[in-house]
Amino acid sequence: MRLEDYVYYTLSGEAHSMRQREALRAMAIAARTFAVKNRGRHSAQGFDYCDTTHCQDVRFAEPPRAIAQAVEDTEAELVWFEGRPAEVFYHQHCGGVTASAKAVWGAAAAPYLISQTDDACIARKRGAWSSRVCKSAAARALGLASLDSLRVAAREHSGRANFLQTASARIEASDFRFLLSRAFGWSTVPSTLFQLTDEGDTLRLQGYGSGHGVGMCQTGAEARAERGATARQILSFYFPGTRTGVSAQGIAWSVLGGERVELWSTKPAEDKPLVALADRALLRAEGLTGTPLAQRPRLRVYPSVELYRDATGQPGMVAAATRGLVVRMQPASVLQSRGVLESTLLHELTHVALEARAKPGLPGWFLEGLTLALTHTAGTRRYEAVQQRVEELIVRYGKSVVLGWVENGLPSSVKR
Repeated sequence: MRLEDYVYYTLSGEAHSMRQREALRAMAIAARTFAVKNRGRHSAQGFDYCDTTHCQDVRFAEPPRAIAQAVEDTEAELVWFEGRPAEVFYHQHCGGVTASAKAVWGAAAAPYLISQTDDACIARKRGAWSSRVCKSAAARALGLASLDSLRVAAREHSGRANFLQTASARIEASDFRFLLSRAFGWSTVPSTLFQLTDEGDTLRLQGYGSGHGVGMCQTGAEARAERGATARQILSFYFPGTRTGVSAQGIAWSVLGGERVELWSTKPAEDKPLVALADRALLRAEGLTGTPLAQRPRLRVYPSVELYRDATGQPGMVAAATRGLVVRMQPASVLQSRGVLESTLLHELTHVALEARAKPGLPGWFLEGLTLALTHTAGTRRYEAVQQRVEELIVRYGKSVVLGWVENGLPSSVKR
């Protein structure tokens, strides 16, 4: 799976209730950073991540357009610390104060995963909750004989319970939360920021927030976005001392607008000449396909081959990749040195023009072969056969008929 697809479906699960554009962008960057930092987390089982909140909640459902836009706008951007992707976490609601990773998980933690008051979260709502559970049933869920004299014995800096104590046992607060929630429902103990009251046969819990409290508070991020904060400013608050961008230097995308094409680059001065080249290539592509585009294609030029490979999942031999209205390219200097810059632009923008009117389910081999045949660009060995096949179809049926199949679908008699 492409990294960006993974981020897309992660936000479908983790951010489906978020609405603010900059908060969604911050979430996309955080989810992408987590993926890059934790790749291979389940390597012993033969895969990179699970699809639960142990890693990230991945849901293969079409999310709102705002989520897709946030992923597209932040493509390849990560949170960085000292030249490496940062260890980032996020949660639904901090209850007004975030937790330090060291206090929650006990291990050595990054210096930016600290506890701090979140005034934006408090201003919006503190996320109060309460619940009652049967004491004897709670004891069974915790694997204890009884919960006599149960109390919160220690709290960490944020006010969250660190561990609880009975007359004969010590219980880690995180275990208490997980085991009771698993037994009685996940809203039973949403966070460890709670007060405990023993009412005889029942335990009464009153608290704030939802989640472990470490890192970015989604509720606070939404509130900060409402105040006008950018995704970078949101991430800078929750992960102080880090940088956000396409590289460790915190380089971000800049947008250059041509007459017809929108160019996204991390090196705008260097890539500016591409705007005119892309405008001309699009005009030619429209002529070849007979399809004038109503929307502006987006051309995203990566600053390195490595970043291009990571974001697209393509090998270094593939100069560019197109999906919908977005063309993703290797660095212009690299393509120029190979003598394929202009042919790559024409090829990919012809793809854009064809895909803009393609019937859903149209075979990929046909679109690729038609693009190669129209542009007279040499395909890789992998696509020589499909290029030859489409060229034969054009000779047999005529160019206008074959182009008509883009919208109407291939006749049943036409096979690869």
